[in-house]
Amino acid sequence: MKLLIGFLSFVTIIIVAAIFDMSETNNLYTVLLSIAILLNFIIASIAIYYNREILREVGGEPATIAQITQEVAAGHFDIEFESDKGSPTGIYAAVQMMVENQKSMNNEIYKQMEEIGQQDWLKTGQGLLNDHMSGGLDIVTLSKNIISFLTTYVEAQVGVFYLLHTDDQKPYLKVIASYGYTASKTIPHQFEFGDGLVGQAALENKTFFRTNMPEESAIIIQSCMTMLIPLHVFIIPFSYDNAVKGVIEIGYSHEMPTSLQQDFLEQAMQSIGVAVNAAESRTQMQKVLEQSRIQAEEWQSQSEELQVQQEELRQLNEELEERNHELEQQGNEIRENNLVLLNQQNEMKEAQVALETKAKELERANQYKSELIANVSHELRFPLNSILMLAQILGDNMENHLSEKEVKQAQTIHNADSEFSQLFNEILDLSKIEAGKMEIQIEDVSLADLVDKIENKLRHIADDKGLAFHITLDEDLPPLLRTDEQLLQQIINNLLSNAFKFTSEGEVKLTIQRPSSVPLM
Repeated sequence: MKLLIGFLSFVTIIIVAAIFDMSETNNLYTVLLSIAILLNFIIASIAIYYNREILREVGGEPATIAQITQEVAAGHFDIEFESDKGSPTGIYAAVQMMVENQKSMNNEIYKQMEEIGQQDWLKTGQGLLNDHMSGGLDIVTLSKNIISFLTTYVEAQVGVFYLLHTDDQKPYLKVIASYGYTASKTIPHQFEFGDGLVGQAALENKTFFRTNMPEESAIIIQSCMTMLIPLHVFIIPFSYDNAVKGVIEIGYSHEMPTSLQQDFLEQAMQSIGVAVNAAESRTQMQKVLEQSRIQAEEWQSQSEELQVQQEELRQLNEELEERNHELEQQGNEIRENNLVLLNQQNEMKEAQVALETKAKELERANQYKSELIANVSHELRFPLNSILMLAQILGDNMENHLSEKEVKQAQTIHNADSEFSQLFNEILDLSKIEAGKMEIQIEDVSLADLVDKIENKLRHIADDKGLAFHITLDEDLPPLLRTDEQLLQQIINNLLSNAFKFTSEGEVKLTIQRPSSVPLM
């Protein structure tokens, strides 16, 4: 007995050491299998020892118990016990109970090992799927990687990847990638929500599994030597934030997919939804950046055109100034000649005629100048308005692509261009007056809106100069005025601007009231 215990202890130490060594390099299956072998060895050794001791005391070794003991020692537990001898007793009953207990323990261990193996298969598949979806791929490459991996990993024969499109008014699902699939003109490649099983799966965000009869299926898996039809079809939608992004269809031509394979496909949909949403976001971001680049190039081109026009206008102004200077010199010469010809009547008449001619030329030149300024101002309005619009879009920063500094720069451009535009409007109005083309647009003008515009425009000037600014309205004023709003606002702004300019302290006050008497026009 002592010798047996010593031998078992020695063997146990060796096997436990081996188990710890294997646990550092192998997986849990090998460890559990080694533990089961150790337990079987110990139980079998104890059984053999006690069996031989008891048999030695009773004076013999029955053949049945000896055979059972040898089977257990060899690790065979599928033993059938004879049931025609009544209830077993003694050593035979003990051996039968030992075998049944060991068989139950082995079944439980194998069951746990199988469950662990399934979980490891699921985790391995998820990790490999993530590897195929990583790397910032575009949506087409990503979908090809996904459908190829899923089809092969779950041992299917065909797979189709449908992506949700929202370009038109109604969303629809369209095939963008496949594995082992042969396209056909008779088979549709896009479905609206609720259209067919694919559209119904997307509409309900629900998985469908269908087993087809051979006559119900079309041959979509073909090669030079193979023509197969999918008998078992698995249709699974994938989503992101509860919004369907697409559908995956997996087909089996022979055996049905196992529950483990179905579980893997269900679990993979969440990762696929996240990856597809990320790819679509990257695509949308690239489109926005490309549009911003195009707009920036257009703004740069318009800015260069404006600079060229400004240079031409500057040169034109210089030429006009030179011509005015020449005309002034000519006028001085005429006046000198008039002084010389005071006593000469005939010569004075000739000089008068010459003076009138020069005056007409001067008037004509001034008219040409006014018309030229008006035409040039009109030509400058379009690029100025374009710059105003683009600077407003950049300053609003609706999609938060610009930094705070860039936003301030865009706002500065907008403010400067607004002032420049206002200056050209004043030049245009002056030119219209000089050219006799000033037109008045009579319309209904809200008195309250007019006061608000004047207040908003000039309040900051009063605050900067530390002046009080008050606008007073009589109670009997009508809510609407019949006048030209732009000209009226321009007149009031000019008057108040001069008032602020020449007032260093105190207040500037605007009073709007009915006149005591209306002058006759």
